[in-house]
Amino acid sequence: MHALLLAALVSVLASGPGPGPGDGARCEVIAHRGASAYLPEHTLEAYALAYGQGADMIEPDVVLTRDGVAVCSHDVTVPNTALMGERFPGRAREDGEWYFADFTLDELRCVGQSPGRGGDTLRGLQLATFDECLALVGRLNETTGRRVGVIPEPKRPAFHREEGLAIEPVVVETLGRYGYTDRDHAAIIQCFELDALKLMRGSLGCELRMIYLCGDPVSDGTLDEVASFADGIGPSWKLVEAEEGGPGKDPDLIARALARGLSVYAYTFGSDTDRQQRFIAMGITGMFTNNPDIGRRVVDGAPTR
Repeated sequence: MHALLLAALVSVLASGPGPGPGDGARCEVIAHRGASAYLPEHTLEAYALAYGQGADMIEPDVVLTRDGVAVCSHDVTVPNTALMGERFPGRAREDGEWYFADFTLDELRCVGQSPGRGGDTLRGLQLATFDECLALVGRLNETTGRRVGVIPEPKRPAFHREEGLAIEPVVVETLGRYGYTDRDHAAIIQCFELDALKLMRGSLGCELRMIYLCGDPVSDGTLDEVASFADGIGPSWKLVEAEEGGPGKDPDLIARALARGLSVYAYTFGSDTDRQQRFIAMGITGMFTNNPDIGRRVVDGAPTR
């Protein structure tokens, strides 16, 4: 076992049970791609460290390989381009990018390090599959007595369909194999594409909670549509608050969503504790953070709702 993973597991065992997701008492701390401020994102080590730092939920972004395996990556293209250029110099597309959909899992794993963001900073860490992520969280929950959840995001479903790969059924089926099937289970599906969420809710009969991710202002009509079948939204905090301070492009988005009974999971926070405290005070349900340890301290110091 990799030494970093072992150290993370030791910290987990010392942490004891936490409140778990969806208890309604506090804003949930969501580990954005794992503890991505500290370790290469979307590796098992990053997920384990986030668990040990007290995250309520772990976020695996999901894409499909050429052989249909669900792997954890923030992009449909491979971020570690230096690695891919060295190992697969002739297999970039015309745009100069290497796509997961063009490689099998075995090919991606033969490179000896994570092809994801930060993979070049620490050798020996591997690309994680969605199965491996869910198995790790399940095992840690069993060991510690905690109820840490998962909040996967199928990346660019429309792109996958164009490639002849259907990502939505893979995500739903994989979650089901690990016991995530009902809305009271510790799993939420998030996506930027409303049509994909509707497909999973309708044709695929998925009963898990769902949130619509949004990086642009959201109309009242869209909020009403989301409220008709889904459970919440996941807005960028920059919609509500400008980076330099003052109102963003959609400053009352959180209030409008909450008024419709929607949960709000805002992304992505780092080490700015003052901003996190402001958003918690606005009533957000959860916050995505690259620094789960900092988020945990902020949330634990905030008043319960």
